[in-house]
Amino acid sequence: MQVFIIQYPRDGNGNYIVSYEDRSWLSFFSYSPDFHEASDTPVYAYTAIFSPANLSTNIIHNWQYYDETKKSWITESRVELSVSGGRGGGFRTYSIQNNLASGNWRVSVETPDGAVIGRLRFTIVPARQ
Repeated sequence: MQVFIIQYPRDGNGNYIVSYEDRSWLSFFSYSPDFHEASDTPVYAYTAIFSPANLSTNIIHNWQYYDETKKSWITESRVELSVSGGRGGGFRTYSIQNNLASGNWRVSVETPDGAVIGRLRFTIVPARQ
C-alpha cells in the first residue's frame, strides 16, 4: 500500500496528478514516513489487492490517528470499498481524507469482519515556513 499527497486532483484530460516527497533510499526502512502538511490538500491511501477471479467482496479503509494524551489509536473515518477479483495487476482502489491533523496516522485495510489484511503508517508534520 502507498499513501500519496495529491497536489492537483486532475489535469485537463481528467488524469490524476500525483506528487510525493522525494526521499533517500534509507526511507525504505522507515516505519512511518513523514509527509509535510499542505493545507486543503487531500491524502489518498492506495491499495492493490491480488485476489481470485471470482472474488467479490468489500474492504474497509480504517483511517486512525494516534492520540498522544489517551495513548491509543482513534478512528477518524471508515471507508467501505468494493473489491472484484481477476485483474492480473491486482484490484486497485483508494480512499481520500482531507485536513488531517499533524501526528501519527495509519490506514488499516480490513475485511468486513474486522480482520486486518494490511496497514499503512505515516506521520503528518507541520510544513516548514
